[in-house]
Amino acid sequence: GTKDYTNPMGIPMGWSQYLIHKRNVKSFALGHSIGILPAKKAKKGVPRFGDYVVLIGGLTGFDGVHGATVSSGAATAKTREVDAAHVQIGMPIEERIFMEAIPKLRDAGCIDFITDNGAAGLSCSAGESGNLVKKLKELTSGVWINLAWAPLKCAGMSSWATLLSESQERMTLAIIPSKLKLALEILADHGCRATVIGVYTDSENFQVIYDSEIDNQSWIKNPKPVMS
Repeated sequence: GTKDYTNPMGIPMGWSQYLIHKRNVKSFALGHSIGILPAKKAKKGVPRFGDYVVLIGGLTGFDGVHGATVSSGAATAKTREVDAAHVQIGMPIEERIFMEAIPKLRDAGCIDFITDNGAAGLSCSAGESGNLVKKLKELTSGVWINLAWAPLKCAGMSSWATLLSESQERMTLAIIPSKLKLALEILADHGCRATVIGVYTDSENFQVIYDSEIDNQSWIKNPKPVMS
């Protein structure tokens, strides 16, 4: 099970094992993979004021809502029945697509920052990346997103569920404004879904709205926070 986490998308995982202690009901899964990248790209990037928040990869759904909450909680007799739907369901085809596209974006100088939508989904990937910038005292210290622009796979999702839904086949990128057109072209060439859902700001706040009346393409031409 642990090896299968990355193997389907073409990343071999070695020395995977479960470590179990008699006093702990939950086991500890351990594994590792090794990758190679240019040294100058090895340092974690930082979103900057005016960067677009771009969501790429799979669709947002109910699966994975509360996944991190469940994995961090105590296991009970009800866990398997009640919480099974909260487990992230991997989509290796989607993952492989952006796995091929991201190095092209990197080499083209399109990305300031990238992270996955694992634990807590957009609330973490967008919210914490904006806060990270504040801690590092960079030019920007906030982020604004419109949840109405997040592509969904489940009808009737509430805003909080869209914000918290987590999965490994979705990534959040901070795309440099002058490189947006090129980035979207690269992603389209790879058949990778990509949607601009917001912008990094200097508000010192994580601002989230849901407004389907704002036209995405018109907003991109003048990307400023809109409070509705």
